[in-house]
Amino acid sequence: MSIDASRLLRSLWPLLDAVAEPQPLTELGLTTLLEQLVASAAEVLEVDAVGITLLDQHDHPRVVAVTHAAARDLELGQAASHHGPGLDAMARSVPVAVTDLRASRRYRALWDTVASSAVRGALSSPVRIGESVVGTFSAVTQQPRPWSVDHIRVNDAFAHVVGLALMTVSLRAAAA
Repeated sequence: MSIDASRLLRSLWPLLDAVAEPQPLTELGLTTLLEQLVASAAEVLEVDAVGITLLDQHDHPRVVAVTHAAARDLELGQAASHHGPGLDAMARSVPVAVTDLRASRRYRALWDTVASSAVRGALSSPVRIGESVVGTFSAVTQQPRPWSVDHIRVNDAFAHVVGLALMTVSLRAAAA
């Protein structure tokens, strides 16, 4: 399956404009932007759910935005099992794609945690501020899903926008 490039651009431009606005992007504005990002990504990637997890001041993953309970279930399941594609994406600083969590030996502990929820396929990309990985941007499907190179690139693009927004808020807070 290929990604509709025009839909992607229509989705990303307003979000990038919001990051570049001359008025300060506040924490409340950041929350709204993250909610818009996950909604746009779910539409563009044609997935059932999207979620953003960021590391807190103690480096614990915290869910900050989701489109559907399936994304929250995946993120909370990873935190509970200490295992999953999002944690691997953060540790290795590369996207991690899983066609079917139920069939994956690598993520058996995670599957045992999320088996009762609507999570099967997962694609997690690291969110970075500069060279530091600060979270993940994850797409979730309720059925097994092979992930194309286009899916991975688009998921990475959304993760990059999250990083830009976080950096913008951080820099503006430091300047204030």
